[in-house]
Amino acid sequence: MDFKHKMSMDQNDGADVSLLPRDNDVELPRFTRRQTPARQLLSYLLTALFGGLVASAIWAVFWPHQLTPSLPLLTDPPPTILECGSTAAEARSMGCKFQTWTYSWVPAPCWDAELNTDFIAVHEQYALPYYEDRNGTTEVAFDDVYTGDLPLLYTVWGSHFWHCAFLMRKFFRRRARFTEATWDYDHAKHCQMWVADPFRYDWKRVNTKAVLVFENCDLSIGFEGIGQANFETIDG
Repeated sequence: MDFKHKMSMDQNDGADVSLLPRDNDVELPRFTRRQTPARQLLSYLLTALFGGLVASAIWAVFWPHQLTPSLPLLTDPPPTILECGSTAAEARSMGCKFQTWTYSWVPAPCWDAELNTDFIAVHEQYALPYYEDRNGTTEVAFDDVYTGDLPLLYTVWGSHFWHCAFLMRKFFRRRARFTEATWDYDHAKHCQMWVADPFRYDWKRVNTKAVLVFENCDLSIGFEGIGQANFETIDG
């Protein structure tokens, strides 16, 4: 048999011959790596860390939406100074009260209803009149005065004295908060002088001008005021 024929026979007989052994012919050895305790611990830690990161991501996406409806709304803090506007109509709309003994509109927290009623009673008891003019020729009815609509009136010295006396009562009663004018130090000295000398003028002498003012109410009950004294003696 020549060499060429030998090669042909080998090729026919070994058509499925492979340089690598077949899987069912040769079983490869299997190697199993045994983990040390340190490696196992590291694996557990990495798994826990990954799980925590995933949980945090889910919480960040979904949890805020569940909390939003129950969060309180942010609002401006309530004011500490209440005002009464600049007209009687504005004062009424803002809930302010007309205070006869100061001839002014004041916010409700600073209004002492009982003190106001007492001043009206004293004014009527002593028949202390109000006038439209400086000379005291045109008298104004009490009911018109109590509306708080008249921007300017004139009254008598007795009315001025009781105005200052009721200012002192306001401090001692402490039944309502104080306006800035009530805290005004110069106004307090002014009234101290008149209360100390009640008969300086005749009680029916028309020498007091009452200007309608609109006061502020200090809810912090501060001890400094910037109010103006709207009762002013205009002679003597």
